[in-house]
Amino acid sequence: MECEHMEEKDRGRAFLFSKYYGFIDNEDEDGDYQIYSDGSGYYHGSDGSEAQIYSDGSGYFHGADGSEAQIYSDGSGYYYGADGSEGHIYSDGTGRFRGADGSTGHRNSDGSGYFEDEYGDTVRYDSYSERENESNASEEKDFVSCITEILLDAAFKAGAAAIKNGVAKAKEQARQEEAEQLEAQRIEEERKQEKYAEQEKKKERRKKRIKAMFLNKKKLDFSYSTNQLVGKNVNWVVEKLEDAGFNNCKPIAIKDIYPGINKFVGEVEQVVVDGQSWVEAGEPVPYDAEIIITFHTKKEFAFPYSKHMMLNMGYKTLANELVDIGFTQIYVSRLEDLKTGFLKRENSVSDVVIDGIETIRSGMMLEYDSEINIQYHAFPGR
Repeated sequence: MECEHMEEKDRGRAFLFSKYYGFIDNEDEDGDYQIYSDGSGYYHGSDGSEAQIYSDGSGYFHGADGSEAQIYSDGSGYYYGADGSEGHIYSDGTGRFRGADGSTGHRNSDGSGYFEDEYGDTVRYDSYSERENESNASEEKDFVSCITEILLDAAFKAGAAAIKNGVAKAKEQARQEEAEQLEAQRIEEERKQEKYAEQEKKKERRKKRIKAMFLNKKKLDFSYSTNQLVGKNVNWVVEKLEDAGFNNCKPIAIKDIYPGINKFVGEVEQVVVDGQSWVEAGEPVPYDAEIIITFHTKKEFAFPYSKHMMLNMGYKTLANELVDIGFTQIYVSRLEDLKTGFLKRENSVSDVVIDGIETIRSGMMLEYDSEINIQYHAFPGR
């Protein structure tokens, strides 16, 4: 791209009012220029023009068209255009320009002034300080604009990240909801299958009883001897007998299991069929015969207090009393909440929770190994 260079009147105007007297044409895209931190610099124009600025403020310009300019270290200088234009700057900062086309310019000592082109259009210039302020304001504006752009970009990226994170969370939530829905469907399907299986069992059991009623005077073959059922799990025994068609099974618990007792929970102790403790395998038995199945389970004790009755008791007294009754799983913990000990006594019970249950009634039956947690008031650090 060929660059259009300054006209003489524009160079004259720049000579009077620009920072580097128009010596450096920074709009010459194909030219080369450099400004250093000490104020010096150079310019090599694409048309062959050249200029040099020194650190003391002096410098020169040689135009490819024959124009030339010179600035001295005291600030004075001149400009002669190839078309006959001329300009002068004096050491006090004042200056003037007269263009060959009739344009004129005048500069005051503070750098303010005016420039009137050949058509009579006038451009006025502020003083150096005002232009410097405007320049600073422009730089500040550019800085603010830059910061704003950075912040907006950061906000956009943060927003994009938030959106991405939100989308990821939404997807994860959707996956969780889908998984929960599938799990609920699976549980419901299992429930339906279990219900169907139970219904089929009941149908099969009824068929056996109906068959026994019409063909065998209500009698069914007892599949096991009573002795074979002893020592088995009570639930297994009941299920086997009911599957065989018997419909009057009565499990009765013997609450005797305690540390030192060699029995497991649910272990069958005895099976009595219509009052008989011994029945042979295969022996015909009416399907509605009373079958009493005794089995072992954990020993129980009556809890002696309600929660209200235990509050403010000494925790050691309560714990020892519960041990004497037969409870085996008792735990105590400190609540370091005392300051004076006037309203609440040290070592008095503040709360009792049994197997995670806080509602405690006097006389309620509890298994011997129920977890009993006793919390008591204490001074911090004691």
